[in-house]
Amino acid sequence: MEQPDSQFLGERLEGIRLTSPFVLRTVSPPAEALAGRRVTGCSRLAKRLVIALEDEFYLVIHLMVAGRLRWRSPGAAVPKRSGLAALDFASGTLVVSEASRKRRASLRLVHGPGALTEWDSWRYGPLLLRSVVDEMDSWNARAGISVHSARSTGGSETSPRP
Repeated sequence: MEQPDSQFLGERLEGIRLTSPFVLRTVSPPAEALAGRRVTGCSRLAKRLVIALEDEFYLVIHLMVAGRLRWRSPGAAVPKRSGLAALDFASGTLVVSEASRKRRASLRLVHGPGALTEWDSWRYGPLLLRSVVDEMDSWNARAGISVHSARSTGGSETSPRP
């Protein structure tokens, strides 16, 4: 599926069928709350596919290496062995499957303007790392420890401050 949004953009989500209870990783909002809402967009957030629905509801699909999305005819059956979920639309069914036995793929249903920030951490990663390094530097300074870089000493050393 090259451009998933072209298949169902503007369509109403009729329902979500889950064949595995472990694929759904959230309890609020319930899956029934998304039924009847129109798809307003589809985007990628890091390694996840985000399907935006009316009233700031989102379906976040995380597929692992063996995960697949397949567009099928309306009401299509979910494969028994590899099928995890189906998103039903009037024009067709989006089937989520995974060939691996480990079942790592996930589906999360979220609501609200800040709901997607949890998975947007790749943008904040460098800032978080910088704050951790700064905190470690201040702790080392209070403890009287000087950390030399591997380039200046030829190896990684720590020594007490004079």
